[in-house]
Amino acid sequence: MTVPTAMRRLFLRVYSKWLRGAVTLGPPEPKVALTFDDGPDDRWTPEILGILAEHGARATFFMLGAQIERHPALAGRVADEGHELAVHLYSHDRAAADDDDRFRDELERTEALVRAAAGAPPRFIRFPFAYLGRQRPRRILSERGLETAHWSISSMDSRYDPPRIQRRLERALIPGAIALLHDGVGPNSRYVKSRRSTVEALPGVLRCCREKALAPVILSDLLGPPRETA
Repeated sequence: MTVPTAMRRLFLRVYSKWLRGAVTLGPPEPKVALTFDDGPDDRWTPEILGILAEHGARATFFMLGAQIERHPALAGRVADEGHELAVHLYSHDRAAADDDDRFRDELERTEALVRAAAGAPPRFIRFPFAYLGRQRPRRILSERGLETAHWSISSMDSRYDPPRIQRRLERALIPGAIALLHDGVGPNSRYVKSRRSTVEALPGVLRCCREKALAPVILSDLLGPPRETA
């Protein structure tokens, strides 16, 4: 069943408040943001970059600091090809959000790695599993200038096969949507060890964007100017 757009937007406004102000939806313009978590991965990220290039699409990659350290050149390639790099902490351990000192360390390490790979400071952070723990997005924005961005719709690409991933996103891609996919596998994942389903579903998702006249853009383009830090 396709949820009416107005109802979905209302739900996402409530969801954003529950996430203490994390962004879950962009303005109702003919754009969407495809976002990829847990990379860069030397097996899957290059395939995803190739598909995005074929379709003239840009995306935002929420990278793990540990993965950037393993594949610094690949992280740089993502930026060089016109995509946006963002922070997904260092370890992909939700417990980091419950410890202020550990959280600060993981954020600062990953922020520095993203800056080095992209040649510019990141604008966004996404918490692993959307788990905020003791952290407050408004405080992070005020203290570090980083906006917390989660998603409008999860592709469920850690569990679903390609046709189901594609159907799920097709129903939920509305103007301003932020879609969650993955180009890597988080450490100790309980689900997949492969992103083959994501790779196979992505061309169909991009065709759907074209049919709906929704341009796949980086998150900064979708959301417009940065939010105020004061």
